[in-house]
Amino acid sequence: MSVNPQLPSAILAQLNAWENSAQTPGPFILAVLENNLLGAIHHGTAAELSLLPLIMRHLRSEASPASWGSHDQCTLWRARGGKSRERRAWPRRGWPASSPRPNA
Repeated sequence: MSVNPQLPSAILAQLNAWENSAQTPGPFILAVLENNLLGAIHHGTAAELSLLPLIMRHLRSEASPASWGSHDQCTLWRARGGKSRERRAWPRRGWPASSPRPNA
């Protein structure tokens, strides 16, 4: 994730840790990631709640779509271990050696 100078470093650190290695953030950020508005209001301070538009803008522009959006989505992301443990179907360059090439 990139650095957003408008977000406090503590919030950015939680978002980056979630994105990169699926470290469970605090209850406010977790509620935001799960699109749980009631949970975010319950757990967030007035200062954190005022940052909701910036946090959502950050998520939409910087975070993997697979890492947030619902409780189920977040559960899957946690199980995968975040970006650092994402596995690709094959290497970025070339075709996997073990798979037949299409139309070959």
